[in-house]
Amino acid sequence: MEKEIEELKEIINNAFNVDISEVNRNRKFVDARRVYSKILRERGYTFYLIADSIKKDHASIVHYMKSIDSILLYDKELKNKYIACKRLFLEDRGPLVMEIIRKDTDLFMTVVRLNSDLQEAIKERKEILTKFVDYLEQFEKTTGYVPNTLDIKRNILPKFNS
Repeated sequence: MEKEIEELKEIINNAFNVDISEVNRNRKFVDARRVYSKILRERGYTFYLIADSIKKDHASIVHYMKSIDSILLYDKELKNKYIACKRLFLEDRGPLVMEIIRKDTDLFMTVVRLNSDLQEAIKERKEILTKFVDYLEQFEKTTGYVPNTLDIKRNILPKFNS
């Protein structure tokens, strides 16, 4: 249990470039402690054990847990760090993998962020495609014929530029 906690601390400290045990109320430190607490709570650790591991009161951990989910909805960078840290923590890691994590946490974080951006772009592309097909169907209903390339360029594509 102690080993697992220390591994997570190392992952969080590297990802956020902080020491979560340090007394500091800077947002970067607080966010790191929030992510640390959330991951450990999801693993079944008590508020008291989490608090003790970073020299905090259990009430601080309760507060972190109450606030983090709403913050993750709006702070994409924090969400990406949370996902990356959780993945690193839950993966089966040997000593070599931990050494790579220490050296390349930024690379892993970039991969997680790019994957998230890619998923968002795919979703956006599907929405645009659906909207385009809807416009084609509407054009056909209105005019009574299927639009040709010239109709699409003149009448439909300009609607996507606005």
